[in-house]
Amino acid sequence: AVTVNCVGPSTTMLGKILRDARPTTDARSERCLAAALGYPKSWRVVRKVAQFKDEKATGDSDNNKAVVEDRIYAGNPNLSVDTYFNHEAARKAALKWVEGESSGYDQKGGQLLPMVSLYNKKD
Repeated sequence: AVTVNCVGPSTTMLGKILRDARPTTDARSERCLAAALGYPKSWRVVRKVAQFKDEKATGDSDNNKAVVEDRIYAGNPNLSVDTYFNHEAARKAALKWVEGESSGYDQKGGQLLPMVSLYNKKD
């Protein structure tokens, strides 16, 4: 059983949490972010943040930008569990999750499925 004591933002601040441009740093911060976003206890959200300058920014607008990338894992990311690249898909899977019964492999890869061509050459 996973027990993490997270002190931080409440789930009522979902928009603020999604826009927070701070990366996760360890397993505890990944679990806390997942809990704050409403995912099951054993799930993790790994957040990476890339900073860059917007060369097209004009006037006195801030030209420093951040791109926030979340990867949602149905368990420990080191165990090749189901992985999601967007919160909508992860939330749909989380609705099916039964704590203590479900495993991180129930969705057969999540969005991390192998790419399959929809068309043949010359189609």
